[in-house]
Amino acid sequence: MRDLIALGALPGPRILTAIQPITETSGTPEQIRERVRQLKQQGADVIKLFATASIRDGGKMTMTKEQIEAACGEAKAVGLRSAVHAHASDGARASIEAGCTSIEHGTFLDDATLDLMVAHGTYFDPNFLVLHNYLENKAKFLGIGNYTEEGFAAMEKGLPLVADVYKRARAHHVKIVLGTDAVAGSHGRNAEEFIYRVKDGGDKPMDALITERRWRRSHRG
Repeated sequence: MRDLIALGALPGPRILTAIQPITETSGTPEQIRERVRQLKQQGADVIKLFATASIRDGGKMTMTKEQIEAACGEAKAVGLRSAVHAHASDGARASIEAGCTSIEHGTFLDDATLDLMVAHGTYFDPNFLVLHNYLENKAKFLGIGNYTEEGFAAMEKGLPLVADVYKRARAHHVKIVLGTDAVAGSHGRNAEEFIYRVKDGGDKPMDALITERRWRRSHRG
């Protein structure tokens, strides 16, 4: 689909795909390096890592530092950016120090980690819409995997945490980009992220829009 759209044979938005994520089960550091090279050959535009568990499971670090270093290091070696799912500071710090391009979510990041992002030029993609979407569509997700009552309670508690880390990231001058982690139920609603960043994150409307321009510049290839 990506290639057909690029050729003009199919109408649609520009697509950047990771093809398959890298996780703690992807193997040894050397196996992960080989997997990154394979993904590059298969046409991946970016490498996606899951360095921590989901917010529903507390966001604990799941990949080892060595695995993260292998994934992000090899991605950089083959000319690909790396986007890392990381809620807590330990997984995020390991990713930042490994040279990963961006941290997605970052719900539990502390100030020291935000400063480290500034020092390394790491992009930050916090998401308001994804939590709102899950909570608004609870009946459709409840009972699937870790979408339990406890999981939804964790996401409910996460809303003010996202607002807090967003405000602190702004104060620390972290490079923030636009992302929504859009999943089932939120397609076509991506622009609502701007609204939440103003309403809950305290952004000025123009500052929220500027994150979109930064995203476009940082993802041109």
